[in-house]
Amino acid sequence: MSILTRVDRWANEGRKITRRKGANRVRIAYGTWAEVTPGEQWQMWEAIQTQRARALLRMSADGTALDGIVAALIHGAPVPKQSWTIELITGVKHSRHHSKCKLRAVGQMVNLVKNAFGQIRVASPILPPAHTRTTPPTVNRRPTNAASPSYTNENPQNVPLPQIREATVRRSSRTLPPDAFTTIDGMRVLRWDYLCVELLARHPARDAVPIVDWFIHEQVKHLDRDRPSVEATFRTILLRLEAILSDRKDPRGRKRARQSLRLISPWAESPGESLMRLELYSSGFPPPTEQYEVVAAGARYFTDFAYPGKKLALEFDGMIKYDGSRESSQHAILKERDRERTIRRVLPHLERFTWAEFQSGSMRARLRKLRDTYFAQGRPVRMLQ
Repeated sequence: MSILTRVDRWANEGRKITRRKGANRVRIAYGTWAEVTPGEQWQMWEAIQTQRARALLRMSADGTALDGIVAALIHGAPVPKQSWTIELITGVKHSRHHSKCKLRAVGQMVNLVKNAFGQIRVASPILPPAHTRTTPPTVNRRPTNAASPSYTNENPQNVPLPQIREATVRRSSRTLPPDAFTTIDGMRVLRWDYLCVELLARHPARDAVPIVDWFIHEQVKHLDRDRPSVEATFRTILLRLEAILSDRKDPRGRKRARQSLRLISPWAESPGESLMRLELYSSGFPPPTEQYEVVAAGARYFTDFAYPGKKLALEFDGMIKYDGSRESSQHAILKERDRERTIRRVLPHLERFTWAEFQSGSMRARLRKLRDTYFAQGRPVRMLQ
């Protein structure tokens, strides 16, 4: 079932709150509320920010498009960092005061115009299928008073919802060519190549590189890991990104993007692999061979990172490694053991890392010990922008 089960909009002014205590409703925008099914934090963030972006584009002038991390979310990219900021490209210059404001203020200006029409009824674009609904869909209700909406669907189990923040809107007045935009699910967003440049120029490498890696991998995954073809396509993509970057007017953004361009790769198959590559870079490792092919006894396997001269392999285990497989989990685990046994015949020093180690910081400590063991020259630690 969808996280957001209903979206209601009221023209009347309400209090500045994001959620009423004990209720499963949160505010999407000023005067717009949604019923929310408690779930994981990333599920809540994706559903709420997607609906906020849709509402914001509906409120904005024609030609406005989404930019930044939320635009990547609309493209379907995995986002390692949850951003509560919605970035827009409007093509219209704004004062410094209006370049960053609360989403609440945008909704309030629209309500001042539409109040004369009474209640605004908007059909929910995120309704679950009929056979999965636990309650029948209801029509939008007018609030019982001007202070707050009427809560008819209280949370019976009082399940705590994860933290939900107000959205902040950042507007940019840059002018881009018409082919720099596309439409996804009715929302106007930057095209993937222009979006990659914007992410690299305006966001830290740890936030931007995993998203850019995903976009590039989407362009090369049909090549089935054929290394010459992937590398040739990757070079073409880099030339395209550099051409877009050269049209930017801000020197600081160009410098930051060019530094991050050295960190992207077409071989990352998950955000975890991208983040681990950044950890290798910042820990002083030399560039590894990614998706290194190991062939033994008629079997063909690939390891995430390898240093063949040192007989060293590094693997990043995702949080849901065996989910989505048509095979049983037990059979998948047995296949993984056979894969590891085969890789160890060629690269006997195999080290595995997990999300828990990355989040706790212990991955970095392990990597520096490995660096000192296998690369005695002691490369300096590099700082990411």
